[in-house]
Amino acid sequence: MATVEVNENTFQLGSATIEDVLNSRVTKKNLKSYFDEVKYKSNSSKSKLDQVYFYLQERPKDLAQLKTFFAKSIMFGKSRIVTESFIANSPSPAYHVDTLLDRLGVESLEDYCTNLLDNFVPSQVFQPVYRDVIAEKNDINAINIIYTRLFRNRKAKGDITRAEYVWFELNLQEKRFRLHFTNDKTNEVDSDLPSNSKNLFAFFSRKLNRQFDIVLDLQNEKKVVYTIYHTLTEQNERSYAVKVKPYLSDIEEFYSEMLNNLGMSSQDDTVDGKYRIEKLFVRMLISQNFNDFLNTKTAEGRVKAFSFENNGNGTRLNASSGATRDTTNDMMTYIETSDAYFDNKETIDKAKALFSVLVQWNPGFDDIKDIMQVRYSAFDGFLETHFLYTPVKEEEYGIELRKIDRIRERSRSNN
Repeated sequence: MATVEVNENTFQLGSATIEDVLNSRVTKKNLKSYFDEVKYKSNSSKSKLDQVYFYLQERPKDLAQLKTFFAKSIMFGKSRIVTESFIANSPSPAYHVDTLLDRLGVESLEDYCTNLLDNFVPSQVFQPVYRDVIAEKNDINAINIIYTRLFRNRKAKGDITRAEYVWFELNLQEKRFRLHFTNDKTNEVDSDLPSNSKNLFAFFSRKLNRQFDIVLDLQNEKKVVYTIYHTLTEQNERSYAVKVKPYLSDIEEFYSEMLNNLGMSSQDDTVDGKYRIEKLFVRMLISQNFNDFLNTKTAEGRVKAFSFENNGNGTRLNASSGATRDTTNDMMTYIETSDAYFDNKETIDKAKALFSVLVQWNPGFDDIKDIMQVRYSAFDGFLETHFLYTPVKEEEYGIELRKIDRIRERSRSNN
């Protein structure tokens, strides 16, 4: 095992910490931010390992604080996939400190809480290396656990320790359960437990039930995904709809006249004809310069792609030649033309359900500083949020997840 010894064996940094946590989860920028926070002047020209070595030589009592920084580096950054579920059974006996300790067979929260991120050895099965409980008197607010197992595949170098991490986040105040992990699905250490959302969710939801006697609500989140789609398309179309609004009385007059000419009444209208005529003019305005419509950032976000299957007849929507296979093994249909946008929109609005949407969140809204691309997918029991392309900061997680809470509330109110 590769180790770094400090102050004559006071403690050691294990090979997994050196070769994986420091190498792949801690960036030089984040390490500098940590040193700035603890008011330590480090030589940034040196390697991350050297900087940590000299820091602990000078301030060995800061080890606990450094290990907390390691935990945060695992929780955020590369952990760009989040599954979110809600607790079904309430109240649960595990909501209180004394009953939780009795259930877990430990004397105190101090005995239960741990942080082994300075020196741990990942095995083939998931084991906790970090546990933290946030409690107020006898009430438990939240439990955070980082599980790790060995990472191994045919491309991995055999002489370097690599690990896979899952952050298990249980928020008892909000009755919410989340898992956070990376998008790397190539771990071959256990063929019975592949590193994908559905398998990890099934595994850790069973662990949640066994350890804490908590059962999750396994409803499908397709209506929430649809509400994300509907909310953003409505925002982006608003300026065009405003131009049509002054002529709604003319549209109604035309609609009534045509019904009369055809010997029909409004009771014969099964396709919502008046609404469709109104939306046809909105479509014409947008289609005049669809590229401008796609690239204008006057709304908080824009739907860039979606995946939708009509379970009633088995047909799949196809919007353009730009469809590509994504990591959910479904086809994402990319919105590239006005026909792709409008022809599918009618079907989606009728079904009021979507499996997946890819959203671009724009800067200038909710304190977002840079464009964020996020894909939302609905599975039985959880909503998957996948931050694409770049590592995510802790504050960005908070902003984005609050957006989804707001949209989720809108979805509930529309039911």
